Amino acid sequence: MQVRRFDTYGAMEREALALMMEHMTAPSTEPHAVILSGGRTPIGLYEHIHRRPFKADPSLSVIVSDERYVTIESPESNFGNMREMLSAIGVADSAILRVHTELPLDQAADRYNDELTAFALGGGAISLGLLGLGEDGHVASLFSVADVRAGVGRMAIAVRRDPGPHRVSVTPALLRTAGRLIFLVAGPRKAAIVEKMRSEPETLVAGQAVEGSATEPEIWYSKSL
Repeated sequence: MQVRRFDTYGAMEREALALMMEHMTAPSTEPHAVILSGGRTPIGLYEHIHRRPFKADPSLSVIVSDERYVTIESPESNFGNMREMLSAIGVADSAILRVHTELPLDQAADRYNDELTAFALGGGAISLGLLGLGEDGHVASLFSVADVRAGVGRMAIAVRRDPGPHRVSVTPALLRTAGRLIFLVAGPRKAAIVEKMRSEPETLVAGQAVEGSATEPEIWYSKSL
């Protein structure tokens, strides 16, 4: 797995913003989507686009990579942290594929699985996935090999955490269909996990989750925040 290193977070952010705009505005007569993640690194991207919005393609859908089992109003809600941006660029509520945390956990996971499956079966294509990478090597809310295995035959699963909050996450089956997958990683504390992801991806949950992807996943890394 190749690592692209940036001298500053600002340089990485500018390129990520340009890439988001390219994929989210690309005209298409077919349904297409991007995967967006939560976490500290991408929130700055979402805030920037909210302040300087562009017009999303009407055929665009947005897939939220994972969600904590909290209300939309919670500062921990991944969807909550991107919804103002999505509204500003004109993504309709019906085109946002997200976890409905007002439902019981297993029902929320099943509904998300069904909606993602319907998108795929309806000819929807994922052109871009922007993901985070945890210091422990997790991606989305896939924290263990057991989580990766639980995703076999599904597009979304419930992930129970002790202590909570519990999560709902997309699965490797979904991630591997993306035309381009990029891990956006920043900060000196992530240097070790980036190197391990580059040299031994099979030893990490994130590496196992994207193994066999449509194209080789990329890591964009800035040591600065």
